[in-house]
Amino acid sequence: MKKLLLSLLISFFSFQGIAQDPQLFENDWYLQRVKMGLENHWPPNSITEPVTGTIEFDEIEDVVYISYCDGVAPMINYDPIENIFSLEDEPIILIGDCIEPENTDFALVYFSIFYEQSPHLAKNPFSYTITTRNSGVLDLIIENIEGHRAYYINDLSYPDQDLFQTWYLQDIYLESTPPLHLIEPPIYAELTISENLDFSGKGSCNTFTGTYEYSPYGEEMFAIEFNRTNDDCVFQYHNAFEAEYFQTIQWWSWHEITDDGTGLQLQIGQLFGAYAVFTNYPLSTPDFSLNKIKVYPNPSSSKIFIKSQEDPVTKVEIYNLPGKRIITINDNVESINISSLVSGIYLMKIFTEAGSTVKKIIKN
Repeated sequence: MKKLLLSLLISFFSFQGIAQDPQLFENDWYLQRVKMGLENHWPPNSITEPVTGTIEFDEIEDVVYISYCDGVAPMINYDPIENIFSLEDEPIILIGDCIEPENTDFALVYFSIFYEQSPHLAKNPFSYTITTRNSGVLDLIIENIEGHRAYYINDLSYPDQDLFQTWYLQDIYLESTPPLHLIEPPIYAELTISENLDFSGKGSCNTFTGTYEYSPYGEEMFAIEFNRTNDDCVFQYHNAFEAEYFQTIQWWSWHEITDDGTGLQLQIGQLFGAYAVFTNYPLSTPDFSLNKIKVYPNPSSSKIFIKSQEDPVTKVEIYNLPGKRIITINDNVESINISSLVSGIYLMKIFTEAGSTVKKIIKN
């Protein structure tokens, strides 16, 4: 009778293992991010204390190893039919050695996907899905009973799947051109990255294509191929912008994706160098009434008048071409005395209740 019972138990657990997707056990899974409600949490990109979050399913021992700094090793029970599993309460704790607050703080967020903080009660049941990218790389999503998720990948040589979409440039910080929002006419630049690491996009008047090579150590992207058109964008700062923008997107030493409340924000940059800020939703186009604002006479040696046909002007800022603000006017903005300025070209940012616009002015 005991032998029969043992045989039935072995058959039962073997059946459980077979019922699960074999890819769950055959792969090492590396944490990409955690999503709690609408809020995404990415592992800190620490240079001094790099940590990789993992989850490993042991089919033989019916144990799952979950780690980030510290770790837990609970027993696991699989549903024999559905892609669902449950974890035991009060699991074995595996002590790590992280000391950086950003790592220890993220570890608490990560483990909260699986357990209450105290007592350590599992947030059962957990569902999971495994999908295959065009490149053959696998993505694993684990979701707890609260709907919170952990995202994994089986190959660290590929970045987070959120990177693979179209990004709209919001601002860029370069050495020789003003901030993007001060360049007139405005520039609407884009960057699209595909799963196979091909990329394409546009600057001011030129387009580009290429292929990235990804290094997971420091999350570096390097263009092994880059091609661009070479049209003259007419405006001096548009040409200067493109030269530095195209250089920036060809090599990043770091990148970070965050949730800004409206969508996702991507920051890319070079260590101690230029960096750019993108979102996965486009820049809003200026209110039509802003286009009706007149600045005259231009050029001028003394006074410049500002006339808005619809919304009243509330504030005016004047910048030199490197992007430094040199004048701010909050009152009596209908006319501005520029006689103290050195002769040259300046950018005037005009604020109304409908938004803001930038005009180029010339001081004689």
